[in-house]
Amino acid sequence: MKTLISIFILISVYGISYSQDDVNKEKAKTVLDKVSKEFQSYKTITTDFNFKMVNQQEDISEDYDGKIMIKGDKYHLSLMGTETYSNGKTIWTHMVEADEVNITNRDTTDDSFMNNPSRVFTMYKKGYKYSYKGEIKTDEGPLTKIELYPENLAQGLQPDKVSDDSDLSMVVLLIDLRTNRIVEISYYSKNGNIYTVSFSKFITNKDIPDSEFTFDKTKFPDVELIDLRD
Repeated sequence: MKTLISIFILISVYGISYSQDDVNKEKAKTVLDKVSKEFQSYKTITTDFNFKMVNQQEDISEDYDGKIMIKGDKYHLSLMGTETYSNGKTIWTHMVEADEVNITNRDTTDDSFMNNPSRVFTMYKKGYKYSYKGEIKTDEGPLTKIELYPENLAQGLQPDKVSDDSDLSMVVLLIDLRTNRIVEISYYSKNGNIYTVSFSKFITNKDIPDSEFTFDKTKFPDVELIDLRD
């Protein structure tokens, strides 16, 4: 009899836990779907942001201000003295002080904001598990917290990749439900680094020519082009 009671208790606890996980997943998906829909309604996005890297074990804390323009898969990122342009297929990384530009192919499997910013708004759709973690009170109002975990974390693999070259362990989103916009995104790495991008001055549907997303060598005649594409 005691054994049967113990089994019943275990089943009941598991059922409650499973149901709560299911509820949190559905709540997270509802919020993320709204964020994705909101993003897709914009022709362009221009925003200032703060980029912070912290590693408490190594006592490292660095932060920088940046700016980005996004138009579909195209983007122009300004950060730490570097101008990064992408037309959706090719990436030009212009290190201004060094008068050097590295040319690479865009890696569509890279989910980081710095290499694939538009993925921030849709990354949950493939390769991630997600969970609603409640609300956080801030001076600007309540923000919804959602955590995402790579589905292949146990194997150490990044979504769509077949090699053990990803150190991403978790992504945390803070979302303003009044605007359905991501206010902050943090990437947690296995080596203890936390990379946080906090957005401000969000401007949408500004007319941005496609030339803004391609490096123009005629404007920088002395720059050295280094083609790293296969």
